[in-house]
Amino acid sequence: MYTNQNNSTQRRKVKRYNPGHSSRATRQTVIILTAVFLLGCVIGASVGIGIYRAIRGSENKETYGTVGIVDPENINDATSPLESGTTDPNASGKLICIDPGHGFIDGGAVSPLVSVSEYTINKKFSDMLGRELTDRGFNVVFTHDGIKFPSEYDYNKDGTFDEICTVNGVSRSERRDLAMALDPDYFISIHCNSYVSDASVGGMILYYEAENTESAKAASKIVLAMGEVEKKFSPVSPTRAEGKYGDDIYAVTRRWGTTPALLAELGYMTGTQDATYLQNDNWLTLVCKVYADAISAYFSE
Repeated sequence: MYTNQNNSTQRRKVKRYNPGHSSRATRQTVIILTAVFLLGCVIGASVGIGIYRAIRGSENKETYGTVGIVDPENINDATSPLESGTTDPNASGKLICIDPGHGFIDGGAVSPLVSVSEYTINKKFSDMLGRELTDRGFNVVFTHDGIKFPSEYDYNKDGTFDEICTVNGVSRSERRDLAMALDPDYFISIHCNSYVSDASVGGMILYYEAENTESAKAASKIVLAMGEVEKKFSPVSPTRAEGKYGDDIYAVTRRWGTTPALLAELGYMTGTQDATYLQNDNWLTLVCKVYADAISAYFSE
């Protein structure tokens, strides 16, 4: 038998289990591991976003390296000495149809960076381009004047033009049908872009039906001509052309056969850079001249 003293001594030699001490150690370990995990997630997300932006910028060419306000005086100095148009030998007998995007009860896109609606810019540019082409000897016709709505083409009976295809596609487009009835040699619809999620997005984009090789050729002429201008204005995002397929094709550019048909987005009204340019008449006048040069170049081949 053990004496009481021996029992006491033995009890002192036994290492007792302390549940409180173990729980604190476990909690500390969990906290450390959780912190490391969260830090890894933050770093991983940052790297992932950086890679996504790099890929998006290189593929879509819609982002600027540096966002900043363009000095309007710089535009004025560079674009004011424009030569007046002269008769173009390529213009003989050619009919150009210009479609000012939106209009009537549909003002198009709006932006806090731009004091007017998209349609106002579209109409101004369309009129400028029309005058420039007319001065060069082209015959010019417009799909509408923004005042009298051509009710015979209002298929939806809503006072607007049907422009964009749905998932199921569209069998007909008011603007396209109206323009085709005019039997032009070249068709172009004028628009402005918007993307409210990113003010650094910008650049001119030309859309066309990918199967229409004449549209592709016409778009390439504008891209090349704008490239010369963009060299003088380094903040300007490069103009690009994009052929559309299937349900992605804008209705206004569908089924033109061998007639070139383009939808031109002049820039992003919601873009810091583009908004400045789109509101500068000197810039728009310069772009009109470039477009006219490109249209002439298309007919020269």
